[in-house]
Amino acid sequence: GCISRLRVIGLALGQEKTRNELVPYLTSEIEQGKFPDEVLVSIAEVLGSFVDFVGDVSNAHCLFRPLELLCAAEESTVREQAVASIVVIGKRMPSAQLQEHLVPMAKRLAKQTDWFTPRVSACGIFPLAYSCVAADDGAADATEAQRVARIEAAKELRETFCIHLGIDESPMVRRAAASRLSAYAEALGPMHTAEDLLPLYRTLLADEQESVRVNALQGTAAICGL
Repeated sequence: GCISRLRVIGLALGQEKTRNELVPYLTSEIEQGKFPDEVLVSIAEVLGSFVDFVGDVSNAHCLFRPLELLCAAEESTVREQAVASIVVIGKRMPSAQLQEHLVPMAKRLAKQTDWFTPRVSACGIFPLAYSCVAADDGAADATEAQRVARIEAAKELRETFCIHLGIDESPMVRRAAASRLSAYAEALGPMHTAEDLLPLYRTLLADEQESVRVNALQGTAAICGL
């Protein structure tokens, strides 16, 4: 019952206490495995609409920590809702803030090797992570060093998705990567889709798992369109 009233609690506490007390409390409880899956789904959903309860967009990244934990959940509905909420929050945040908070989170999830679930979730966050890095590529006020750093960051994200996640040993991760081909192609644009994503697309179409092949097929229109 309390979880369904999180917005009411957040409103009653005020922005500072919600940010400094309620969110860390939820994070700690999630970390200790205190909640059943149906409660975790509710938390993941509510946090997606919690930006205004923690202050404003400049404070929104504080919501990423509990959501990152939920991205590793065993139950797929919890992970999917966590990823959806991260994307909803991320789309409200400026590029620089996403580069500081979202990109490292996406990379952390992609590099977790003790269990496959964080890598499944990473696939859903990578299109937005790449978009925010690529969006600044041509920023007029960027220094040469900043430009080079962004190009390197974009290259690393492309390689992580196309080389690591896309051919992961876990079929569940490959299936998740295949299901995000359309969104990732859109983020990459024509040149990198042709250079980096097309080889992965062909590989996934020939995957031994039918569900991976089916998901890859669904990205055909987007990839061919580019």
